[in-house]
Parts: sequence; C-alpha cells; structure tokens
Amino acid sequence: MLILLPMVLVSMLGGLVATWSLYSLRAENRNRHQHERQDLQVLIDSAQLGEEMAVVHQLVAQSLKAAAAGELDEAALYGRHTEIVEILAALGKRTRLLSRQQHVLEIGADSARLLVEDFDNYRNFVVMATDIAAIDPATAAGYIGKAHGYFVDFVKRRQAITAMISDVALAHVDKGAVVIAKTIVLVLAISGVVGVLMLALAVASGRFLSLRLTAIADALRLLSGLSGKPPPLPDMERMRNTGFGEFKEMAAAVLAFRTAIQERHRAEEKSVTDELTGLRNRRFLMTRFREEFERTRRGGSVLGFLMIDLDHFKNINDTCGHPFGDLVLQRVAQSLQGMLREYDVAGRYGGEEFAVVASGGSNSDLLALAERIRKAIEELEIREGSVSVRVTISVGVAVSALGDSRETLLKRADTALYQAKSEGRNRTVLL
Repeated sequence: MLILLPMVLVSMLGGLVATWSLYSLRAENRNRHQHERQDLQVLIDSAQLGEEMAVVHQLVAQSLKAAAAGELDEAALYGRHTEIVEILAALGKRTRLLSRQQHVLEIGADSARLLVEDFDNYRNFVVMATDIAAIDPATAAGYIGKAHGYFVDFVKRRQAITAMISDVALAHVDKGAVVIAKTIVLVLAISGVVGVLMLALAVASGRFLSLRLTAIADALRLLSGLSGKPPPLPDMERMRNTGFGEFKEMAAAVLAFRTAIQERHRAEEKSVTDELTGLRNRRFLMTRFREEFERTRRGGSVLGFLMIDLDHFKNINDTCGHPFGDLVLQRVAQSLQGMLREYDVAGRYGGEEFAVVASGGSNSDLLALAERIRKAIEELEIREGSVSVRVTISVGVAVSALGDSRETLLKRADTALYQAKSEGRNRTVLL
C-alpha cells in the first residue's frame, strides 16, 4: 500500500488545488453577480427616473399652456402646482438615493453631484413657474425656459451615468469571462500536471515493483533448481532489513525458504559424511560407485576403484591411544582429499580403510594417481605434543574391463590391496 501513497498524495494535492480554483471561481462569480445586480438596479432606477421626469416635464408644459390659453383658472392651477411639487419632492428623494449609491459614486462622483444640482435647479424653476403661472404668465414662461435647460442637463447627466454603468457592466462581464477562462486553463493545467506526475509515479512504481519482483523470482528460481548448498542472497537480505510492506514479508519468506534448504542440505551432508574424517561415508561411496559404474559401462569408458589401508594402524592406537589414532585418520583423510582430481570421490570405507571412486583415465593414469596418494601420505608427519608418527598406506587398484560386474571390480580391488599388504605394505598393486 505504501507504493500507492505518492500517487494518492499527488491526487489529493491536485484535487485540493482544483477545488480551491473552483471555489475562487465561485466567489468571483458571486461578486460579479452582485455587481451585475447593482449595475442592473442602477440602470432600472435611472431609466424610471428619466421616464418620470419626462412625464413631469410634459405635465408642467401642458399646465402652463393651458393657463396661457385660459383653460385653467387660478384654483385649478394651484392644484396642479401642488401636485407637481409633491411629484418633484418624491423624484428629488429618488435622485439623491441614486446619486448616493456606492456603485454610482465609484464610477462618477462628480456626475452624481451635478445630477442632483441639475434636478434641484430644475425643480426650483418649475415650482416658481407653476406658482405664478396664473398671475404672471410671461415670467412663468421665462422660468420654464430656464427649467428646460436644467432638464436637458439632467437628462444628459442621467444618460452619462447610465452609459458609465453599462460600460462597467460590460467590463464585469468581460472580466468574468476572463476569470472563467483562466480558471478553466488552470484546472486543465493542474489536471495535466497531476496526470503527468501520476504517470511518472506509475512508471516509477512499476519499475520499483518489477525490480523487486524480478529479484524475488530470481531468488526463488535459483533456490528451486538448487541441489547443493544454497548461495547467499544479498538482495533478499537487504530487502528484508530495509524494505517495507509486502516486499519485506516476501523477502523474509524467501530467506526462510533458503534456511530450510540449508537445513536440509546440512542434514543430507551429515547423512553422507563420515563424522570423524569429513570424507564421504561408505553408504554414499557405494551409491556413487554404482552410479559411475553404470555410466561408464554405457559410455564405453573405464572406472577405477582404489582400496586404501593404513599400515600397522593398530600399533598406533595401542601405542599412542585412540584419540591420537583419530587424529591420524583425520590427517590422512585431508591429505587424501587434497590429491584427488575434481571428479574423483574419496570416502571412509571402514575403520582405517579408505576408498576412491576414480572415473576416467587409463590403467597407467589410475596407477599414477594411487602412487601420488601413497607418496603424499608417506611424507606426512603427524604430531601432537611430544608424540610424532609417520604412516604408510597400502593401495589396491582395480580398473573395470569388458565383462566386469560391480562385484568383480570390487573383489579385484580388495585382492590387489591384500597382495600389496602381503608383499610388505607401503606399496601399490594394480589388478
């Protein structure tokens, strides 16, 4: 599971960044939506104010025209004047509310102030004109002319504010589109980076897994096809000591398998090894002899069998003691093992007798081998404390011939050994 941790962390990091980006986009959209609502509300208020101002202006004009034509008496004009004053008072409040909106002040504080001034001047002249329309139509007409000028200025200010609000609204829309595009690009970039990182981590994890699984498979293949002593497995040792998770457990299992093979190998070695001399025991030696005899008979080659006996070994035991006699057997076995060819097998045949299964070579080759062994042991001095002895051996050599059986070959070797001892010992006889 630890192998997947980097990919999980990268995925989580990518998810967090993407979530943060989308949250930022959401906050930006919320702010933009709020600005757009404010823009729309200002535009609605401005449009309604303009429409109502136009209605009032038309009402004033109609009232003055009717007064000049004598269609309205003084009482009717006063009523019309009162109506217009009330309407203008309400419009004045709305004009000031519009001018004081933070959104309007941010984009045109001077325009907002001048809008209020134009409205106030317009209202003043309209109020004065409607107030004296019945008694002084000429002066009232002059006031209406001035009011009309302020009305035109008011309309221009309102339209300017509307235009600025529209531009700001469009800018907000454009900004929102840019933010959305940038966020999408960012999320795609993050997804791409996360994808690349996960691909790289997947490749690295795959290689990590492959190397370790290959090492484990190689170790198992080596152990499964092994017939001898198991070799060291440093990769498995390292994986068990410094690894983690399943690989550590698998490495420990492989090493436990190797330990079991080692124990089996030691048990097998012990079962076929002479405990005193370290040479092969008689059971193994005779099994090897039978195998080699059948192989050489099928292949048309020859097999040699050497019977070796220590001369006067009983005297050594009687004189120096059995522990020293055991030392003599060990040293003779070591010297014997050192003189063999790589494909020869030596073993303890019994007591002070040794034997060698020698595959291949002619009669002269096997006789020469026996002589090298005899001379090497003849030159051997065995010392322990103040006790020092030299030993000799008698060697009987038999080489397989056509028509031989295992029994006849062993009998000839034994006869040759008996002849060597009867002829004075410390010699080699070939039959």
